[in-house]
Amino acid sequence: TNDNENKIDKVNKESSINNDLKDNARDSRIGKLRKTNEEVLRKKLQEEAKIQCKEYYHSLGQCARDTGLLSAFKCRRQTWELSECLDRYYNEEIFLKYLQERNLPLPQKSKSLMDSINNFKIFK
Repeated sequence: TNDNENKIDKVNKESSINNDLKDNARDSRIGKLRKTNEEVLRKKLQEEAKIQCKEYYHSLGQCARDTGLLSAFKCRRQTWELSECLDRYYNEEIFLKYLQERNLPLPQKSKSLMDSINNFKIFK
């Protein structure tokens, strides 16, 4: 039964990879980054930033354990350092550069609420 389960897992993974390839091909034809793909790429960059800033997470965690409820006030330096580190590895500019390096389309900006209201026929 383990052999059968391994075979099924392998087929499922191959199917998943094929679906991802089809999605990527479809996206390139359309010429825009799908929202779900954008979210996946953003999360991937965020995870990479977390790995790069691991020591700052540990520092903030240790400070919070040592100070308890007062950690919001006493650990401001560690919080700021973590925030600065994360910003070095993940921000909008880095995300757009990441997309350009991989020849992926840039995300389309969503309309603001006021743009939507102004373009609504009743208000014209």
